[in-house]
Amino acid sequence: MPHLIDFLAFRAQLDPAGVAIQTPTTALTWRRSFRLVLGVAKRLRALGMQPGQVAITALRNPEVDWIVTLALFHEAAVSCSNHSVDALPPTVKPDWLITDRAREKLEAGHTVLIDSDWLSAALADSGPVEPRDYASPDSVARLVLTSGTTGRSKAVGLSIRHILGRADRGMVLRGAHTAVCTLGIGTAAALNFAVTCLVTGAPYLVGKTLQDFLDMARQHKVQGVMSTPAQLAGLVDLLERDKEPLRGVDIVRSGGGSLSRALVERIGRNITGNILALYGSTETFGMCAFKPTVHTDPATVGFAAPTSFVEVVDANGKPLPANEEGVVRVRTTDMVAGYYGDEAETARSFRDGWFYPGDRGAIDANGCLTLAGREGDMLNIGGVKIDPAPLDRLLAEAPGIKDAAVFVTTNKSGAERLAAAIVAGPDFDLPALRHWLADKQPKNGPKIVLKVDAIPRNAMGKVMRRLLTERFVR
Repeated sequence: MPHLIDFLAFRAQLDPAGVAIQTPTTALTWRRSFRLVLGVAKRLRALGMQPGQVAITALRNPEVDWIVTLALFHEAAVSCSNHSVDALPPTVKPDWLITDRAREKLEAGHTVLIDSDWLSAALADSGPVEPRDYASPDSVARLVLTSGTTGRSKAVGLSIRHILGRADRGMVLRGAHTAVCTLGIGTAAALNFAVTCLVTGAPYLVGKTLQDFLDMARQHKVQGVMSTPAQLAGLVDLLERDKEPLRGVDIVRSGGGSLSRALVERIGRNITGNILALYGSTETFGMCAFKPTVHTDPATVGFAAPTSFVEVVDANGKPLPANEEGVVRVRTTDMVAGYYGDEAETARSFRDGWFYPGDRGAIDANGCLTLAGREGDMLNIGGVKIDPAPLDRLLAEAPGIKDAAVFVTTNKSGAERLAAAIVAGPDFDLPALRHWLADKQPKNGPKIVLKVDAIPRNAMGKVMRRLLTERFVR
């Protein structure tokens, strides 16, 4: 199996002056990127880094994070991007912390502080150095943190076989070759995007803000946009504010949550009507795909990809007939076998060769999967179990609402109440929303509406309801 660095070396020979990494203000060529990676790898090796050691990168510049990540692949280390230096799962014991700020919460055996002078020295010291090999193509090379919505993140270990296999399989749905991805490199989706750029020789466009990505999309005439629903809503806000649609985009790919009908309509007006909604996970990669319109159910996630097998089963693991709701389970050619160092979570989610993502749903006679909510996301209001996903989607359809999520809070007497957090403009008509909800909401709908600046979400755009509860209490 080829080394990831082989692709970088190939591009540096084939197209040395071509753009490998593009930021809003600078461009790194393939030759310079290769030299930087060699220089960083050489310096890390001199500091004592060994194959198989775990290195956490907490770097605020995404282009630097990608260069360092490639250098860690060069050294056969296990890399993990953790931009905000959040607490790691107890199963992850880092040997190195590579950062551009003072060490804070994260404890590691070695800390490397990287600044512009450190990188300049690495570039000057970028002589030939042979890459190290992992013990096997199935050795863990990258850790991705997942399931942060619960406040209890887990680590998924990806091997070089997983990484290259997913890049290859992902091109079935990738569409455009010149694209921009707004997700952080710490997510599996963004890692796959960056590796795909490396393999195909496309420039990797990176930025820090949605405005950065929008500016680069215009400047470099991108054909595709990869984002989460929340980030897409933010991009559309910018486009509508400037009254200047983003032209020339052939496809928008969205993952990490459902797209409301209102957002689908806004994306169509401001970017393109060709939208591909992706249903996947860090553990399995892509599972299903669907092309939503303003008329389709936002809970629909679509048809299984050619390398995926999706079933809906009962509590005993028996496949259910068409249109009958049950537990979703998935098997893909690129799925991992379990969580990194976590036997309990592995036993809970990986059984008999299947991954159980925690979703409930039904598959119709045409093979189209529609989700009915998450098993672990059910809210308990005074003993009544409420699925928040349909309520989130209902609120997102209300006129004037840009984003919404429901959560649980308590009153002064300790009674639990269902509340809704909404993001809307300064002139939003709250009484009108109450009337609208009175006509549409189910019996156990939200009784309290809280206006917020933003819905807290993890890196993949999933709602962090626990934080909403904590904010409401404060």
